[in-house]
Amino acid sequence: MLRPELVSPAVLALVSDDAPTRAILCAGAGSFEIANITLTEGIHIAEDPPSAETLLARWAEVADRTGEAVPNQGFIQSQCELKKAGFAAPPIPAG
Repeated sequence: MLRPELVSPAVLALVSDDAPTRAILCAGAGSFEIANITLTEGIHIAEDPPSAETLLARWAEVADRTGEAVPNQGFIQSQCELKKAGFAAPPIPAG
């Protein structure tokens, strides 16, 4: 059910002149779905540099989906990380 002809319409759609933006298209067996990305509120680790051990110890906080957001562009991730670290995030670029 994963023959190329059952998946390739997704590839062709994504390279067409009318291709959608900001979309993750899943395909298989002639079925097509959009996968959505959300950002959890996450954490800031003040260690310099942060350690993998601390990150793993606090993984439940990082993965907590309470208050998660659906970003409308990739730059939102950088803004969130800078804000948690105590820096003023630059404005979102136009376009």
